[in-house]
Amino acid sequence: MLITTAYFDRSENTIEGFFTLKTVERDTSDPTYVKTIKEFSKLPARSGLKGTEKTSWERGHSPIPWTRNANVEEVKKNPKLFPECLWIWLRLVLQEGQWAGNTGIGEFRYISTELTQPSIIRSPSNPSLVREAIGIHPENSRKGSSGCIVLLASTEGQRKKIIELQDYVKVLAKTTKLIRLEVI
Repeated sequence: MLITTAYFDRSENTIEGFFTLKTVERDTSDPTYVKTIKEFSKLPARSGLKGTEKTSWERGHSPIPWTRNANVEEVKKNPKLFPECLWIWLRLVLQEGQWAGNTGIGEFRYISTELTQPSIIRSPSNPSLVREAIGIHPENSRKGSSGCIVLLASTEGQRKKIIELQDYVKVLAKTTKLIRLEVI
């Protein structure tokens, strides 16, 4: 059985972090068997705007909300405010092959807590804490984001890795609807 999981790892003191996507093979008859099939490890990424590092629910400014197992002060204070995981919807929202420019964001996929609504992130214990239209995409000319995870392409090598990741996700999208995302 193949399982794909994504991680956005950032410190609570910065909007900078790393995005990792990993597909592993597991054997249901042997729980100790795990073989890595494909991994995009520690791609530089950002989420949120400078000055909002320690918040998760300020619409249009804060980084993407943490998931419950993040080892950060905001989650430790009230873990029930945070979802156990998020989901990356593999259906492409923007035009395939479009690259981030000064005004565009390139290929975009929604991130959600919902299995039926791709564009909503909700706090499990406080219905007034909602983030909308958050996704994952290459970074444009703006430093940071309104909550999306933006993949940094400041070098040609990083740009090639993002294209390779996007191509891999397109293949996954043929058989998979969602990928689990942990914000840690």
